[in-house]
Amino acid sequence: NYTFDRVYGPNDTTESLYTTSIGGIVKSVVDGLGHGCVLAYGQTNSGKTYTMTGMRGGSSAGCEEEGVIRMAVQDIFRRVQMCKQQREYLLRVSYLEIYNEQIYDLLALPSVESPLRIFESRTEGVVVRGLREEIVTCPEDVFALLDDGDMKRKVGSTGMNRTSSRSHSVFRLVITQSLGTAVKGPVRISSLSLVDLAGSESVKATGSTGVRQKEGQYINKSLLTLGHVVHKLSEMSSRADKDSFLAKEHIPYRDSKLTRLLQPSLGGNARVCIVANISPALANLEESHNTLKFATRAKRIQQHARITEVADEKTLLRSYREE
Repeated sequence: NYTFDRVYGPNDTTESLYTTSIGGIVKSVVDGLGHGCVLAYGQTNSGKTYTMTGMRGGSSAGCEEEGVIRMAVQDIFRRVQMCKQQREYLLRVSYLEIYNEQIYDLLALPSVESPLRIFESRTEGVVVRGLREEIVTCPEDVFALLDDGDMKRKVGSTGMNRTSSRSHSVFRLVITQSLGTAVKGPVRISSLSLVDLAGSESVKATGSTGVRQKEGQYINKSLLTLGHVVHKLSEMSSRADKDSFLAKEHIPYRDSKLTRLLQPSLGGNARVCIVANISPALANLEESHNTLKFATRAKRIQQHARITEVADEKTLLRSYREE
């Protein structure tokens, strides 16, 4: 048996998905009530990238052509515009990919191709050292950065997908907001992470060899680790009240770059929506079953997003005012 919040069929639009399952998360992020994360999961060629980024090369004018990321960006700026008389906002974006267990900045200058390292900050949590963040003031700023980053993403042809994503991507928008018009005072920091995962692959199905086969092995390894993390977290959520020892059980976040980056979201301080993409083809029945099992386990995880407030002097908001 599978248990989900909603099921969308082939005739449902991405706009419908956004309105019913994702818009509430975006609203809470803009309101400064905690972090949010939307994650597209499923086998290769099941529609994850279409869900998140929309029709590649298509017009961005029609909602059915747009993906979750663009819809979220437009929604965020619309809500910020509505509240700007009561609050002051600073918005920053970053865009990265995880390719063969290495992190690359999709917004970096062409001359910068070196992989980045993760470290943990006592105040900021999991941080990617050297990751470029851009201050944005309108949706068009964000879309230009998205288009630039999408051009740099690793894609390749396999037996199942002519333009298969060979990396996981994480687009992150950080909102710093003052709680009034005072020059000094506490501010809230919230973030929205929009994740397009590469699809799980079998060599037999994709016919991959050489570089593509190696890429597939790295993809499967990170997705397997993600599955282990979700399984452990779901067990903790369902049994923590009965077994205090289990509540302290080790979670293998550090076994892959993907789970390390997602640790702040999966660890509880975020509202999370997992979009489980499956194929209607009978030949993909086993992979569809695995995707549905993953989603069912993930639904058991208990999340408690918390408000993050810091002193204004410790944020970019004050320095941005002065500029």
